[in-house]
Amino acid sequence: MRDLLAITVITLASGVIGTGLGGIIGSFFKNSSNRIICLLLNFASGIMISIVCFDMLQHSIYPLPNHQVNIFFVIISLFLGFFVVYLLDYLFHQKIIPSYSSNSLIISGIILICAIALHNLPEGMSIGSLAKTDVNPLNENMLRMVFLIGLHNIPEGLAISVPLISGKMPKAKAIGICFLAGLPTVLGALIGYFIGDIGPSGLSFSLSFAGGAMLCVTFLDVIPNAFNLEKTRYAALALIIGMTIGLLIIYL
Repeated sequence: MRDLLAITVITLASGVIGTGLGGIIGSFFKNSSNRIICLLLNFASGIMISIVCFDMLQHSIYPLPNHQVNIFFVIISLFLGFFVVYLLDYLFHQKIIPSYSSNSLIISGIILICAIALHNLPEGMSIGSLAKTDVNPLNENMLRMVFLIGLHNIPEGLAISVPLISGKMPKAKAIGICFLAGLPTVLGALIGYFIGDIGPSGLSFSLSFAGGAMLCVTFLDVIPNAFNLEKTRYAALALIIGMTIGLLIIYL
């Protein structure tokens, strides 16, 4: 029971507080100019692309030490995640929330919430299953992994809050949604603790699928919306800086 409580606390810190902090940071730019919002969206997009391409997909191919998953399985899972979110994007625009049909920034934020929440679930499962098999779940390696997960959840929260707040959603509501987006980390940790790992294929599929979903919303919604706000050459620089920061977060 003590280990379970510790796992819940550390996943709350890494998942919920991590994305929540990103949401709070994004709220500071509520009244910023279109150019600043454009640069922030591209910066957050660069971090998303970096996390997917250099972290999630790498772990999809090698989900466990000395275990490689078939590359075509990873590609199919990636495209499946992409097309599911593509369909979800269409439904949000046309069917589900017609009151927001003219506000593509709100829709971008909502779909990104779904993609990031999906991404947080296997992260939590990896924490829970690792803790279950370790005599001391709060060892140095575990705490380091939790810290890094929390660190890269901060820009994810930023990526959620900036389009939501820029789309005129109340700041407190947007921040609250960012905190909620981290809850699947806790749920995943509890699942991983009680049932163990989902196996290399299951972990590979979940990471690839979530990666495809995040790439879809990034390229389909976030970057085009940033371009529509302000057509500036600095947007490409912000995107590259975001990718660089993402790399630093991954390989610290």
